[in-house]
Amino acid sequence: MKIMGNNILRIVPACMLCITFLAGCKETSEPVSSTSPAQTTSTSNKPLKIAFLNEHQFIREYGDSFHKKFPDIPLQVIPTVQTEGGVISELETSAILQEKPDLVFGPNLVMELGEAGKLFDLSVLAKRENMDLSVISPAVIDALQALGNGKLVALASEFQSAALYYNKSLFDRLQIPYPSNDISWQSLLELSKRIARTENGKSIYGLTHRNSPTVFLSQYIHGVGAPSPISEDGRKANYTSVAYSSAVEAGIAAFASGAFYLPQQNLPAAQSVAESLNRNKFVTGEAAMTIDSPGLMTTLKQAADQGIPSFSWDLVSEPIHPSKPKDSQNIVVSSVFGMMADSEKKDAAWTFLKYLISSELAAELPKTKPHFLSVRLDAGGERDGRKLDAFYAHRPIQISPRRLPKEISQEYNKLHTEEMTNLLYGRKRVADGLQFLQDSVQRLLDQANGSGK
Repeated sequence: MKIMGNNILRIVPACMLCITFLAGCKETSEPVSSTSPAQTTSTSNKPLKIAFLNEHQFIREYGDSFHKKFPDIPLQVIPTVQTEGGVISELETSAILQEKPDLVFGPNLVMELGEAGKLFDLSVLAKRENMDLSVISPAVIDALQALGNGKLVALASEFQSAALYYNKSLFDRLQIPYPSNDISWQSLLELSKRIARTENGKSIYGLTHRNSPTVFLSQYIHGVGAPSPISEDGRKANYTSVAYSSAVEAGIAAFASGAFYLPQQNLPAAQSVAESLNRNKFVTGEAAMTIDSPGLMTTLKQAADQGIPSFSWDLVSEPIHPSKPKDSQNIVVSSVFGMMADSEKKDAAWTFLKYLISSELAAELPKTKPHFLSVRLDAGGERDGRKLDAFYAHRPIQISPRRLPKEISQEYNKLHTEEMTNLLYGRKRVADGLQFLQDSVQRLLDQANGSGK
């Protein structure tokens, strides 16, 4: 793809949309009036401005493929992050808006602008064109509407999800029944305990996980129904509540026993594909189960190519809490694009957004982003002969956003991660660590809410 001056990519549609839009419309989701040719002339040669992380990543992920289908639409990328001294930071929203973007990228920016009423309600356009949105996963629609207070202010081409993979060969050898769809977290823990053992000096683990131990521990705590460590209103720490403490104790014990796999700390980066594969306990047959993305299918094929012994495996939907059987902690829709309500290029912006959810882009996804799933249900039937139903079975958890100041939120995340790591690796007693977090986090919350010094 040729990159023009001023960050403009020479990527006006191949065919005109049946609907055109009034340039400079008000910040509203009301239907947009049609324009006359004279009204569109002043903007027809302007590039479609897209606020995205950086130009090169946009070209790689979207620009090249979009250019092949719509070579006459000029695109200009407005970077939303900057790097200084090796430190990556996000630009302020006000600085991004000064560049007059037509499309904006990312859940945080989309949510902020959606709540401020600055994004266009895309359901208006979908309705005008009789677009069948039922082809998009309901889980994705839920996540997208959550960004706009119930309005569809963004679209995405892909999303992340997870399923519970299990080693059928190992289960058969141990004569233990396979896990089922929608197994509860408590039952998963008990199943993992049954499997964990040492054979000929070699550890066999019940469950491993694609995320860090602290993230997985948090998922387990939530999955068994314990309260959030911070109250919904962001004012009270819950670390020493009976329910939270009990869940942490059980989770830590599961890691200590080998029911859940706890990796060695501070491992140096793998120096080869083979080394990386051999660190995955499920891939090597040393863990009976794992919670992972569809990308693990590709990883298992790579392992076979590297000479790692293969085994029979299958997958079911991820574990749940029985009282909320459709909630998933692993569904993430992060690659979202929203249309600015005051955009002068709504026709081109809508062309781009429709391409995001097109069958053409969905067909490319398994090759370009194997760890992701297409938002289209008609593209998610199977991959490499494996059905993908388990990845589409649940919906994202609806969590009320907490409005902690950015600096305090960063300090809280650091505190939580460091102390939970201390507990996982036995550097502190659970009761002592949770009390420390209770006191430290409560001070942060008091500070955030103006009641602390």
